[in-house]
Amino acid sequence: MNTGDPDKGTFWTACRDRLAALLPRSALAPEAADCLERERGRAWAVACSGGLDSVALALLAEAWFRPREGATVLVHFNHGLRGEESDADAAFALELAAGLGCGFEAGRWRDAPADPPEAASRKARWAFFEEVCRRREIACVLLGHHLDDVAESLLMRAGRGSGTAGLAAPRPVSRVRGSPARVRPLLDLPREELEAAMRAAGVPWREDSTNESRAHTRNRMRLDVLPAWKAAVPQDWRRAVARTRRLCAEDADALDALAAELAHAASSSDGGLLRAPLRAAPRAVARRVLERWVRGLGDLAEVSAAAVDAVVEAALGVESASVALGGVRLEADAKSIRAQPVEGGADLLPAPVPRTVAANAAFAVDWPCGGVLRGERVAVTEALLARLGSGAVDPEREVFLAVPEADALTLRPWCAGDRYRPFGAPGTRKLKDAFVDRGIPVERRRRLPVVAATDGTVLWVPGLLPAECARVLRGSGTALRLTYFDLATRSG
Repeated sequence: MNTGDPDKGTFWTACRDRLAALLPRSALAPEAADCLERERGRAWAVACSGGLDSVALALLAEAWFRPREGATVLVHFNHGLRGEESDADAAFALELAAGLGCGFEAGRWRDAPADPPEAASRKARWAFFEEVCRRREIACVLLGHHLDDVAESLLMRAGRGSGTAGLAAPRPVSRVRGSPARVRPLLDLPREELEAAMRAAGVPWREDSTNESRAHTRNRMRLDVLPAWKAAVPQDWRRAVARTRRLCAEDADALDALAAELAHAASSSDGGLLRAPLRAAPRAVARRVLERWVRGLGDLAEVSAAAVDAVVEAALGVESASVALGGVRLEADAKSIRAQPVEGGADLLPAPVPRTVAANAAFAVDWPCGGVLRGERVAVTEALLARLGSGAVDPEREVFLAVPEADALTLRPWCAGDRYRPFGAPGTRKLKDAFVDRGIPVERRRRLPVVAATDGTVLWVPGLLPAECARVLRGSGTALRLTYFDLATRSG
């Protein structure tokens, strides 16, 4: 974006000063401001998309907390999903960095899938941020989240069944082991106030056109739910949201402190957990210990809420239990619960509850163990037919099905004895045999959703060819495009 001033340095420093006059240091989240004061002598990174909040953050951080000349680095990640618009965002962020005398780092998602879920985009973005922070020895990453983001997250997480730790996010300062602190100075400012100050100060920014799309949950929350919720609540929503987040954070911190003590008391010499201390503790505290223990078992960071619930029941409930989770089996006897590698065998994790979705509208379904299945209607064009004929569609994560718009689909886990007729096959075969042919390991088969017609006919399983009965042909009119992202094993 052209600022209209040939002296970019003068332009941006003037923007910085005007904005700082409108948004004094006292307007920023105190916990975040205190953290930045303590870290003045070290290098910082500012996550800068070029949007309103990240530009405001870069200017205010330079105005109120600049650690030292050249110590601030603007970090921009180009998801590459909007073509020239994405490239223009990167150029704008570079101009801002140069005008403020900051360093600049830009990354790009080279193998970005088309229309990825938010979790996959976030995972790719943070992988780049982490790499920059390690290389530059960054002390903290500044993020432009504001009070509206807190409200969106609160409603979204309540809809997913989060506990106090989830409802307390995002926090002014959060720390992940082995990573720089994540600092959010704008967290007490509503977007309306932030935008008014930016306009009054004459500060330009970039608008992301995808923010108007309702394909993602957060956008639907921002565009449809949050405005109605703000209008419906009788009290000052700003104060209410800020207080709710703060109280949840206080409760979560208290439970975390108790969980740290319990984890020490319950630790066994073989790396497992003793059941007696867990059972004697308040359930909320024991749950925290168990959840962190499970997430520390290999690559289980994306373990689902249903899986955590199953582990809690195994540890606190019946006398003995066995839960298979990915490549690990958790065995609970009368004394302890411990983990051991598993190869094959029945998965005793309670199966996901089957879901029914309409084939005539877009949908997104979170599947246990980190998967996201999305669907949308698309026109059957010559270009699509050519793509299908060339074999360019990867059945690992994408399929096009000739399913009537009036139909519904059932999403369920794999069952022993399931059969279907793949593309081009003369007859049916067991899903198990198809999994073996494709090299899909047993532990992953249990995580994959089976997409079936309401009469039980299997239409597709991610990683396998679609069913012959759902083949897209010329004259099909429209088709249902399904994409599946296994976030536990890949970033997109």
